[in-house]
Amino acid sequence: MADVTSTGKRLEVRQTLSHSAEEVFDAWADPVGMRNWMRPGPTTDVKVKLDVRVGGKYSIEMVFDKGSVKHWGEYTVVDRPNKLEFSWNADHLDEPTTVTVTITPRDAGCELVLVHDGLPDEKSVESHQEGWGAIVRLLAESLR
Repeated sequence: MADVTSTGKRLEVRQTLSHSAEEVFDAWADPVGMRNWMRPGPTTDVKVKLDVRVGGKYSIEMVFDKGSVKHWGEYTVVDRPNKLEFSWNADHLDEPTTVTVTITPRDAGCELVLVHDGLPDEKSVESHQEGWGAIVRLLAESLR
């Protein structure tokens, strides 16, 4: 189970996975696979486009019964299999934020640490805590 903590406008999700750092990193670069785990709630569909390279863009649209939420951004760090960093924009955010995914090899797999920085307020942090916690849990399940 993911360990989710927050401080101020920052949240952190930690998850130990029984897969290699390469497998976990590659899951973040696979738009087809991402549709199965980038689901922070009762989504009916997820539309994903990824260009995983520094300066490359992505878009993720999470579709719900009562509408959809669009996310988009640009990759600023792509260091396979250790680190992925990207801007995180969303319909409900006024300013871009930053997501950093760090993957560290461990004896029986790896540890994933996702940090989301620059969220506007406590309500947004709480909302994203639930979302990222669910996403990381689903990622772990999808790799089994």
